Amino acid sequence: MGYSREIQCKDSNGGNIEFYLFPFVKYSRSQITVVDNVLTAFPYSAIESLNANSITFKEDIDEEDGGVSYTQSTSCKFAKIQSKDDYTRLAQQDYRVIVKDNNGNYRLLGLYNGMKGKFSKDTGSSRNVFNGFDLSFDNKEEKTAPFLTDLSFFDIVPIEGLFLEDGYGNILDDGSGNGVITN
Repeated sequence: MGYSREIQCKDSNGGNIEFYLFPFVKYSRSQITVVDNVLTAFPYSAIESLNANSITFKEDIDEEDGGVSYTQSTSCKFAKIQSKDDYTRLAQQDYRVIVKDNNGNYRLLGLYNGMKGKFSKDTGSSRNVFNGFDLSFDNKEEKTAPFLTDLSFFDIVPIEGLFLEDGYGNILDDGSGNGVITN
């Protein structure tokens, strides 16, 4: 097999604490560099922190036609449904997602193919049940989600409303006419 790993202490924590989202833009493979599963070069991009709860990340390895593929999925929740919340564009566009786990590790999902998003609203069946949005994203990649040493390739955009605006009521877009979404 050619793979060995030392026994690890059981000192890692499950769960994720940060969720960042940004529109998928197709870059050439020469603009993205991954060395030893760490992203070392990526075009500078604006990302949005979604201040989410119940963040998950899962990656499954599948064999396909003699090769392997990685099925990546991530989800998060936002408490309370408000009238201004409209995440329709999440289902109309592909995204990249960055998740930070409770051990301080950042992972970039949808690096080469982007991720399809979908959302659901749930008011729950009683007072003690979750009321809010559940966002989920999934995709298939040829390589595993790379780690990031930090967020230095990214500009974290502040969140004000559903879409980012320029202060004059104009919605900012990603250069392709797609409004930049916030939570």
